[in-house]
Amino acid sequence: MDNALSKLEKIRDEHDLFGKKLIALSNGKIFPCDALYLSVLNRSLELFDGFLLLAKNGKYGCCMAMLRMQLDNVLRFYGVLLTEDPHETSNNIFKGTPLYKIKDKKGKQLKDYYLVECLSENNDWISRVYKLCSSYVHLSDQHIFHMLGRTEDAGNGERNFYIGSSDEHVEEKHRIELVNAFAVVTKGIFKFFPEWEKLSKEYDLNQLEARYKVYE
Repeated sequence: MDNALSKLEKIRDEHDLFGKKLIALSNGKIFPCDALYLSVLNRSLELFDGFLLLAKNGKYGCCMAMLRMQLDNVLRFYGVLLTEDPHETSNNIFKGTPLYKIKDKKGKQLKDYYLVECLSENNDWISRVYKLCSSYVHLSDQHIFHMLGRTEDAGNGERNFYIGSSDEHVEEKHRIELVNAFAVVTKGIFKFFPEWEKLSKEYDLNQLEARYKVYE
């Protein structure tokens, strides 16, 4: 477990690295999709630090919910890149338009199940992880299993029931798998950079400046 956490900690600074790369793309001028990607990196870093803190203190259930939130970063920014105009899509998101009301190039609404389906084509583990960690966000059978995992056989067909917040009842291999999964999902956010870099070059900076307020 300590080794897995140590490896995870090593990728923390990549948030700052890709943030700087992103700002350099448009010579320091930030347009809507750039700002959205920076927001994803910022949210990711907040989740990253929270995940580490909770994982080190035996909060498996909370960490599973945070994995779902980190996966949300991946799914939603991926969805934005599937649209005809990522900058305009991002601008609409800033105005409060829910992503599921926006359509991609194929005319498909960007709902979670569709985004999971698309990403799972090349990453078959995503649908399984999405389903599992979502069950930790909403009250489900997983919470019952964790409660039962703390019970003890009292003999005579009886069991002692306990409630608690630690994860000593969770096998170490599952805790390690969770940490490794969080690392993979976090790296997925960084892997969007080359794709966005390529797409961003299709825009004319002068036209973007005319369309949107520029932040420098």
